[in-house]
Order: sequence, then C-alpha cells, then structure tokens
Amino acid sequence: GAERIWLIDERGKLLSDNRLLSIVTKLFLSVNATKVKKIAVPISASLEVDLIASEYGIEVVRTKNSHYGMMEAVLKDPEIKFVGGTKGGFIFPEFLFASDGMFAISKILELMALAELKIGEIEEKLPKLFLKRLSIPCPRDLKGKVMRYATLESEKSKRQLIDGVKIFLDDLTWVLILPDRQRSEVHLFVESNDEKMVDKLIGEYSEKVRSWIMLQEK
Repeated sequence: GAERIWLIDERGKLLSDNRLLSIVTKLFLSVNATKVKKIAVPISASLEVDLIASEYGIEVVRTKNSHYGMMEAVLKDPEIKFVGGTKGGFIFPEFLFASDGMFAISKILELMALAELKIGEIEEKLPKLFLKRLSIPCPRDLKGKVMRYATLESEKSKRQLIDGVKIFLDDLTWVLILPDRQRSEVHLFVESNDEKMVDKLIGEYSEKVRSWIMLQEK
C-alpha cells in the first residue's frame, strides 16, 4: 500500500522500525519544535521518543497499536502535528491524515537538509534503550482471560490501559501485554535501559501469561 518505509543510513546500517521512529522524531522536532505542542506514537513505541520530546518540552500522546489508532489521534486533536508508527509508517497531518511512504521519504530528506544532519549522525547521539518483543500462542477465546489477569496483576502499579495492559516498573522500564487483533497470539513488549533486565522480564512475564492461559477457572 506504499504506506511504510525502511531506511538504511549512510554507513549501510539497516535501522529497526523503533530506532527509525526515534530518528524521525528527533529530525522533526529539531526543525519544528517552536511550532509543535504535541506528537503521537503507539502504546508499544519506545520511551526513546519521550526522552527526545522532553528535550523540547513537547507532549507525547499514546495511541492504540494500529494505523487506525494513529489516524484517530490526528482527527481528534488538531494540536498533534506528527504521528510516528512502530512499523515504518509516519503521518504528517499538514499533508494527509494517514501514512504515505513517498511523502515520508520526501519529508525526511527535507528535514535532513534543514537540520544539516545525516541519519547516522543523529542515530549515534540519541538515547539508547533496549526493546524486545515476544509473541505467545493463545486461543482466541482465552485472550480476554489473559487481559483480565494482567489487569488484576497490575492494580497497584503505574499503568496505561490504552491498548492492552502497559505496566511501568520504573521511569525507563515497562512491560506491555497486548492481544493480537487477528492472530491467536498475545504479544509481550519489554523495554529498559538494561538489556539483562529486559531478558529477565521477558522470561518472568511470558511465564505469567502462559500460566494465565492454562489456569482453570471455577
């Protein structure tokens, strides 16, 4: 559908979707910070975005983890001037309320020229967090049960319930338990500034999700 893009920097490095989001966010805000109050990203996006936005005093709005959720944010709030996705899609509301790959490429080239920066130069200087994802098989009729137990599990924690259950363990560490809309899976996202912590939490929460799936209810 020509909606998504992939980017290779001047060093020949293929950038992951989340790292690309951080880079484009930095480019956009470095050029437009004085004209922007809010940007939006999906609930599963890296906190790198928030760290970048905080440098400019910009509010980050979280959306549902879908292209429709990204479009909905733009339509609901005219103050949102940029929406960055986690799958290579970007929305620039001045042009269109949906992601368009050709326009995104043109816009990135324009921002690079205005900022006088190369992609690799930006990437080297950005905050670096570790974000990993695991998909766990789950029958469709048990997804609701998993979400119910995830909600109960996180009752006393700082959390977001925009899409799935996102639990914050500290300022830079979070876990998102998110049912797939189409496949018989539950997705587990974990991010932290400590990669060993990410691996530990992936192990702990995957076991929890599997135990909730198997749990016999009275």
